[in-house]
Amino acid sequence: MMCAVVRMIARVLLVVLPLGAASASAAGPEAQTTSSIAVPLQRRHVVYVELLGKGGLYGVGYDALLRRWLGVGASLSYLRLDGQNLVTASPYLNFYPIWRGRHALLLQAGLQIVHVSAPAVEGWHGSSTTDLGGQVSLGYEYRSPLLVRVAFVSSLGRNGWSPWGGVSLGWTF
Repeated sequence: MMCAVVRMIARVLLVVLPLGAASASAAGPEAQTTSSIAVPLQRRHVVYVELLGKGGLYGVGYDALLRRWLGVGASLSYLRLDGQNLVTASPYLNFYPIWRGRHALLLQAGLQIVHVSAPAVEGWHGSSTTDLGGQVSLGYEYRSPLLVRVAFVSSLGRNGWSPWGGVSLGWTF
């Protein structure tokens, strides 16, 4: 299963990286000074909360633009459900193959590290397990001082594939 996750992420990267590079080179150096590009380049950092995103039910995250078409980030979440603790960490890459003004097509790919633990009770020592999966997202991003993302999120792990939709709201700086 782990090989399937790595192959899926590699395929997404092989498709998205050339698209992003072509988009960045097509813009040319003169486009870097236009007002439609200035907002994203000046506001490279984002702090956000997400509902039904990479972290599951909810998450908090940070990401930063490395290039106009490429970013890196991570989200974290914690959930206590039926006496079990669930911690999710999701490092990811953002790709922006199309970006016009404050609007962008967003592609994300990354890992999902999930740790589940249940506390010990009398007669039982408890349990703890950590698993690794992958996630790919496709969505829309609006970036100004306010960040809004709406995305289709897809996770793949040992227990199969899970598709859903999510939304993120944050602040750029």
